[in-house]
Order: sequence, then C-alpha cells, then structure tokens
Amino acid sequence: MKPTVSEALKGMREPILKSWREAIISQPATSQLMPCVSTGRFADPVGHTVDEGAAGILDWLCGVAEVPLADAVDTSGAAYGTAGAANGVAAANMASVANAHLADICRIKAVQGASASQALGFIFQLKEIIHYEVEKRSDRTVATDTLYQLDRRIDQLMLSAIDMYSEQRERITQIRIDEMRRLSGHISRGCQR
Repeated sequence: MKPTVSEALKGMREPILKSWREAIISQPATSQLMPCVSTGRFADPVGHTVDEGAAGILDWLCGVAEVPLADAVDTSGAAYGTAGAANGVAAANMASVANAHLADICRIKAVQGASASQALGFIFQLKEIIHYEVEKRSDRTVATDTLYQLDRRIDQLMLSAIDMYSEQRERITQIRIDEMRRLSGHISRGCQR
C-alpha cells in the first residue's frame, strides 16, 4: 500500500523545509532585507517570519486532513466529508494557521515591491523541491496520485497567495495615496498662511 501525502512527506520534512527556506530567502528582493546573520524574532524578524511561515505551511501540506485554505474558517465539519466535525475543526485550525503564515510571507513580499511572479515564485519552487526529494529516494514509495494530490494543494496555496499578495499591494497603494493627500493638505494649508 502506498503512503498518503502526510505519511510520504513526514520523512522528508526537514530536507524539504531547509531547501524551501533557502529558496524563499535567496530571492533577490527578500535577500536584500536579510543582512542579519543571527536568528531570532527580534534580531532578524523577516527571517524569523519566513522560517515560521515555511514550517507552518509545510505542516499544513503534511497534515492528515485535506482541508482547502479557502475553507479554513468553516469549522462545521461539512467541508470535510465523512471525517466529521471533530477532525474538521482540527483541520480547519491547521489550515487557518497555514493561511496566517502565508499572509505573513505575502505581506513581506508585498512591501518589497517585486512583481507577483517574482514575489510568489517560491511557492512553485516547493513543488520542484518535493519532487526532487521524492526522486532522491531509491525505494520510490510515493505514488503518482499522492504527488498529484500534493501538487493540487500547492496550486491551491498559490491561488490563495495571489489573492493575499494583491490585497497587500492594494493596501500599500492606499497608504501611499492617503499619505500624499495628507502631505498635500499640509502644503496647501502652509501656502494659505
């Protein structure tokens, strides 16, 4: 019997996570904000956020429940088929945590001002990293349908990330517009005196 997604990834979690963190941080826009060599929440907040976010998202991918990120707020159990409400609530909590981590990373990427394809390319790199780790295994215990399920979840992750990134870019644009209005108001009042 071939393993499920969660069983297949649990053994590969650490090498996948290490490679994915490097992929996220090595992107040009992100690496410019990460000159700090030390680690920790206060010494390197961006690096810490990326580390925590990557781990949380990968935990969601490795999770037992197949809960879409979009359904993360539905805790009724209806979206989880026969798993029932108890599993649905736990899965929804896991998905909402992954959603929050993804939002944090998207917020960092949006501030950097890169295009969406540059900022969010790290999500598709996760597919490559996972496929590489699976190919490295000589026993080939991961079934094609398992990889297909995982690829679908990563695609879903990308769609959610695009929405989050766009929302954050709109917020930044609105902040800039509000600041320009505020400054122009100060200038016009100064000219009237």
